[in-house]
Amino acid sequence: MAASIEPRDDEWLVMRAKILRRQDPYAARSWLVVARTLFPRNFSIQFEMYQLEKNSRNIRELVRLLEEMLSNFPSESLLWTEIRVMTDVLQSDRTDENAVFLRDIFTSLAEEMQCRALLRVAELSSDVLQQCRLLLLIVERYPSHMPDQGERLVESLLQAEKFALLTSPVNPYRRYLACSVLPLLLRRGQQKPSSRNLCRWLRKAVEYCICFIAQKSSKANSSDSNDKKVFCAANAGFGPAFENANCVLSSFSGKDGAITDPWHQLFQLINAVADDLQWNIGRLFSGDSLDSQWHQIFQMSEALRTSRLDPGQLEILTNQVLLCTAVLFVHCLRVYLETVDSHSSSDQTALQGTHHAFVLVEFFQTTEPSNGNELKSKRLKTEESLPKIFFANKMLSFGRSEDVVHSFQIALNCWHLLNSPLLQNEFKVLSDSWSADKWPWLFRFETDVLLYQGYYREMISRLQPIQSAQCSTVSRHRQMSLQLACCYYSISNYMAVVDMVLYIIGTFSSGSIQGHEALGPPQVKGRQLILMPLIDSEVFSCCIHLLVACLKDKVWKANAVGEVLVTHGNSNGAELDTLLGHMMVLMQHDWPKYEPMMCKILEGIKRRGCFSYCLFFNYIINIDLLEEFAYLRTPEGGKVNLDLLQSSSAKSCLQSRTVTRGVNKGVKEDFKAAMDRQVARTEENISLLLRTFIVDEADFLTKSLL
Repeated sequence: MAASIEPRDDEWLVMRAKILRRQDPYAARSWLVVARTLFPRNFSIQFEMYQLEKNSRNIRELVRLLEEMLSNFPSESLLWTEIRVMTDVLQSDRTDENAVFLRDIFTSLAEEMQCRALLRVAELSSDVLQQCRLLLLIVERYPSHMPDQGERLVESLLQAEKFALLTSPVNPYRRYLACSVLPLLLRRGQQKPSSRNLCRWLRKAVEYCICFIAQKSSKANSSDSNDKKVFCAANAGFGPAFENANCVLSSFSGKDGAITDPWHQLFQLINAVADDLQWNIGRLFSGDSLDSQWHQIFQMSEALRTSRLDPGQLEILTNQVLLCTAVLFVHCLRVYLETVDSHSSSDQTALQGTHHAFVLVEFFQTTEPSNGNELKSKRLKTEESLPKIFFANKMLSFGRSEDVVHSFQIALNCWHLLNSPLLQNEFKVLSDSWSADKWPWLFRFETDVLLYQGYYREMISRLQPIQSAQCSTVSRHRQMSLQLACCYYSISNYMAVVDMVLYIIGTFSSGSIQGHEALGPPQVKGRQLILMPLIDSEVFSCCIHLLVACLKDKVWKANAVGEVLVTHGNSNGAELDTLLGHMMVLMQHDWPKYEPMMCKILEGIKRRGCFSYCLFFNYIINIDLLEEFAYLRTPEGGKVNLDLLQSSSAKSCLQSRTVTRGVNKGVKEDFKAAMDRQVARTEENISLLLRTFIVDEADFLTKSLL
């Protein structure tokens, strides 16, 4: 009888059981018991029994049958399809009834059987990332397999990334390495990887985190779309599952790709590796202050500079100092730029209380006479000559502004160390792997460093071609033009300052320069830089300040205005009066900020006994100035001869003569009437008036500064 029952008969028995499975499960079970008795080694019969118990939700019997099939039929594709469904559920966050049921079945298997099943599913998968997910699941669930699978998983990820020909480190493979595999390897590993491997993996992970932060900050990276195409093409042969799940890298920003706090992830990773390798620098990023972190790095760099180590120890110490310095540099740089540059801010570190970009500019004292040679130095080399940095207004809290300035200074210290002979070769390799030359905000930092160090000519060479190209946003051009104006002033190129100011004023919208705040940091010795918001009113105030500084430098050749005026005599009196007149017009802005200087000017005019400025009644409307000039004509004020009623043209201004007593009958009455008209204008908007003055009298201003 046995000879008459061929495989066709067992298929018939299975078919009968399938028919009865829903109508009469007990009858179906009886058919399968008979079938299994006749064919004890038949997979189809056992799998049908498994399906029957699955419908009955009998987990205990299901687990027994599944373990038998895994032991007796390890090559059946139908079985592994069923297991793959379970592993997919294990990797998901599904909480529906069916998902919970499948998860319970798998977790009820013996631990060894679970591990073997996951390994087999990983081997059968043609999707590299799916293999990595499963191996990671093994590593998380079965730490005893870590020595075996952990290092294998890391190398698999790196090999897969290499095969995919991706141009950016920000990709799913590197993300698994940095955010999942390496932290788990360090946390649960029973057998430590070699120091060389761990350092190599750490550099890969640091590269991913830094580039992830940089890419987010840059917002648009032209290589992203190319990477997506290359990634898909390189893995096109891995099957539909891979294409559906991973071929579009935009999905990487979802569950498998999102990093809510990349800095925390990076700091934790470095601290873990430092613990594992027993680095001398210790847990540098464990909440210490920036000063403390920099102090530790500096001490280690000095040890590296002076110690005599064998090549192996030297490599370990160099890696410590290089990676920690580079990470601290980028971190401080981001803190600085995410505040001062709105284009660089990311979602996680948005500006606190402001959406304005800031620009770093030099502040030049105009309220007191200064030695003109002070600002002419090309390079300021001593530590004492380095400037202090202040915020121009109270848009940020004091504590926040102090943190931003301090971050810039720590970033500068790190930048110097990284570019020193001690680390510059290694840093060059590291920054090339990060594609740091493509970070637009690094260019911004390097530019601010040049200004901070007083390298004015180098800064002009760096910014001038970009500013002239007109290829950036209005905000960027305004920022560069302001910094160029500061540099031109520092090298006494006053005409270029006027050109920059004219360009900047041309970018203002109508009425946008009203409501300014007084520009200037606290009065301290030495150079001062200010971080000024790129608001029209603030920028306009800075432009006025620069023009006043240029005119002041042309006027002051001695220590006091009175001495200057007497020294010039009548030979250059018209030119001097023109310079002083321009200054008085501009000093109406931010009044009474410039009152001390105005007092010196008025004192000098009184000592000379005469003054001529043809644009006086066009642009002087400040009531204090009008009262002072009215007083100068009185006997008590010195009976100063004032020629203020000439034509408003620049040419006639330069050719004007001083009015003397008895000449031009009716001048006194005309002067009084003109003064009355000016008093009626005192409520005019001074900012708009000064803007008109700068634009309409630009040629006159430029000629006076020759």
